[in-house]
Amino acid sequence: MENHTSYQWSEYGESTLRNLPVGIIHYRIEPEGREAVCVYINPEALRINGLDEKTVIGMRSKAYLELCMYPEDREYMERIAGQFFAGTESVSFECRLQRPDGEIRWINGVRSWLSQGKVSQTVFMDVTDKKKMELQEEHTRNLLEKILFTTQTAIFWKDADRRFLGANKAFLDYYDFPSVSSILGKNDEDMGWHSDPDPYRNDELKVIREGESTYRVPGMCISHGENRNIVASKSPLYEKGKIVGLVGSFEDVTEEVRQKEEISRLNGQLEKALEEARNASGAKSEFLARMSHDMRTPLTTIMGICDLLGQKEETAEVDRYIGTVRESAQYLLGILTDILDMQKLENGRLVLHPQICKNARSAKMIQSVIEPMAKEKGVRFAAHIHCDETECYPMVDVGRVQQIILNLLDNAVEYTPSGGTVIWDCRIEKETDDSITVVHTVSDDGPGIGTEFQQHMYEPFTQENNHTAHSGGSGLRLAIVKALVDLMHGSIVCRSAPGQGTSFTVSIPYRKAGPEEINNYLIQEAAEKAVPEKMECKILVCEDNDINADIIMELLKSRGISCERAVNGEDGVKKAQKKDFDAILMDIRMPVMDGYEATRKIRQFNRKIPIAALSANSFPEDIRESLASGMNVHLSKPVDTGKLFATISDLVGRDGPLHS
Repeated sequence: MENHTSYQWSEYGESTLRNLPVGIIHYRIEPEGREAVCVYINPEALRINGLDEKTVIGMRSKAYLELCMYPEDREYMERIAGQFFAGTESVSFECRLQRPDGEIRWINGVRSWLSQGKVSQTVFMDVTDKKKMELQEEHTRNLLEKILFTTQTAIFWKDADRRFLGANKAFLDYYDFPSVSSILGKNDEDMGWHSDPDPYRNDELKVIREGESTYRVPGMCISHGENRNIVASKSPLYEKGKIVGLVGSFEDVTEEVRQKEEISRLNGQLEKALEEARNASGAKSEFLARMSHDMRTPLTTIMGICDLLGQKEETAEVDRYIGTVRESAQYLLGILTDILDMQKLENGRLVLHPQICKNARSAKMIQSVIEPMAKEKGVRFAAHIHCDETECYPMVDVGRVQQIILNLLDNAVEYTPSGGTVIWDCRIEKETDDSITVVHTVSDDGPGIGTEFQQHMYEPFTQENNHTAHSGGSGLRLAIVKALVDLMHGSIVCRSAPGQGTSFTVSIPYRKAGPEEINNYLIQEAAEKAVPEKMECKILVCEDNDINADIIMELLKSRGISCERAVNGEDGVKKAQKKDFDAILMDIRMPVMDGYEATRKIRQFNRKIPIAALSANSFPEDIRESLASGMNVHLSKPVDTGKLFATISDLVGRDGPLHS
């Protein structure tokens, strides 16, 4: 050891070597010339190796390789040593060291002679960080090459003159090029693959000159002999802050474009079909509205005459004839109502109007209609009503519930043979703080409904071939029943089989009325009871139909009401200006001037007089237009005489202005 130390200090200036930022190891060559012994190692070499001086000094080179060299690099370093001892002045190397703690470090060094054949020097640096970066860069390059090779998106890159520098496999495959050399140094115009190259040339110049990226620029290109739709995106390539080229990609969107064109074509056809459907629907609605008016007008006449005749003393035979006429008119009105209701339901225009329902009163009305029908046919009808066993005030669209039950009962009576039985059971099934559920069951012992027809019986205008099903005379009753039940968020269940009768169970939720709704109901109920038998007031009747005008005026006179007629809207405006009336009954469709315009003109000089629409127009939009024109209420023809007099009593009895 002393000889080693003396050698370092005297020959090479140990103090200088200690401060160098590189690892230094001196080996003394054994006499045989193939083995070496470490005689000096500086601190930096010890730090890199993770060893101490006592361990290394005096160690033979082979032992050092065993101790410090990464196993996979030992054979490599032995070859380097062989080259060195073969007479080379110096050799360079790059290898890995494995420290005692297991950490692996990369070194880059040179071995040379200090004294030929006697003393060698190995100088090396720790290049681990640099090597890791190089390996990472190499990994990144390999990964990028793999991505470029495997991605399905066509990618290419060009120089500042728009000449190709390279492209990935997807690009080459798209144009069927055998290798990238087919495109190197060429631009798009050289390739001739764009039927219109301008969009691509312009966006590439924009990228290179202005440094702006472009996205999905549409265009056409020729691929495999076919003109295809593509969209291209490009971005500038920078080197030291200067644009040196661009990188781009493109996608084939031919199928997408074709699909859009097909969708556009189909949408055009659909829009045309919808427009035709809207026109047809508008024509249908206009036809139904006109039919409603044209049918309700003569029905008003028929039923009005029956009301007037009923007030006179006639023989029993005449009374029977009058009853038959009235029932026929009611039947026609029912069919008309069914058709119009079905139209509203199909168009989503039917709106429910909930009101407080006293179930016993509603049930009595239904019984009064069905009992005579059943009796005339010889069918026993029984009603078990338990739906009034609650102290709350339930709210529902009473008219629509009655329509549901009447349609079911009407069907049951119609299709049950003489001697059969129809039963209506009504009960409360469930009650909560906010609602009650009323269940109606209509059953009969008639011929029943076939299983196959049950699958279609709620479709409009559907009837079973044997004409024994409960479809209704017009084929609309069950369709309307089902639609109304659904609209009320209820349910309907049919149980039937041929020869075993039929049972329909309808469950409908009723909302419980609030305090204000109950109070208004009680006030209205008291007002209806207070309608006097004789009413001393003067009413202007605006009606162009002579018979209807005579009937209405006769009905008014029967209650002591004084009345005067206007033959059209213009006549009504003139008479309202000249005389004071307590109220006006205003028809809508009249010649010269209709009821809407007449009302608007009357409101210009008289904002207080009550005006009631008395019209065959009964669609919701007709009612809204009546109110919007300045009328107080809308009464539909054929008018209910009780409702007519209650309305007049209410309107005439009001104090103060009705319009502000």
